[in-house]
Amino acid sequence: VRALENEMLQRIKKQGLDITPRILIVTRLLPDAVGTTCGQRLEKVLGTEHTHILRVPFRTESGIIRKWISRFEVWPYLETYAEDVAHELTGELQAKPDLIIGNYSDGNLV
Repeated sequence: VRALENEMLQRIKKQGLDITPRILIVTRLLPDAVGTTCGQRLEKVLGTEHTHILRVPFRTESGIIRKWISRFEVWPYLETYAEDVAHELTGELQAKPDLIIGNYSDGNLV
């Protein structure tokens, strides 16, 4: 991610643009995670200036999934998760994102 941020900053400067990129890495929020930052909604990525991890929980009609579940068990949550991520991203950025790169394990649904 540091390399991506550095490359973006160099290209923006080279093109004479006066903008600041924001990179958000989206992953799931684990409220009951102990001894980690996985329960923290927004976390700055060390060694970067404009990159954060945005965590969004999986949820059902009954509420938030509080503990870690295997990637093989996430499929039932992905549609709602994608909607929640879209809402959280636009709220955090105050706009729609310009670029989204998906992860293989979610089938690029999110």
